[in-house]
Amino acid sequence: MSKQILQIFQSIRFHKKRVGIFIGFFIILMILLSQSSIFRSFIITAIKQNELKPAQTSPTPFPFQEVTIPALRKRTYKSALNNRVLYEKHDQYTSYLTSYDSDGLKINGLLTIPNGETPANGWPAIVFVHG
Repeated sequence: MSKQILQIFQSIRFHKKRVGIFIGFFIILMILLSQSSIFRSFIITAIKQNELKPAQTSPTPFPFQEVTIPALRKRTYKSALNNRVLYEKHDQYTSYLTSYDSDGLKINGLLTIPNGETPANGWPAIVFVHG
């Protein structure tokens, strides 16, 4: 067993050396090419001929623009809760089944209201929407 582990470690060391040699060779090659007048003249020629163009923007507009947060904030929303049906009543809260309309769809929901005197500004709302 220990002989196999030793062989694995030797193999890893061998591959590390090969990768290191390759990276070193690549760096030296890049340095030599960047100093080469042929390489520089090729790049300058390519730029002058406009062969190396900056990234082009898509001719089509962003396909989901209407569902981005800025676009949704600009919209006007009109809806109201439909009839409430008592679901559960507890000491701390009462729950109702209800629904509302959203872009032509009926969205069902569970409305839970704390029991007790409603604050002057109303209860804070927590809304969980999932699909």
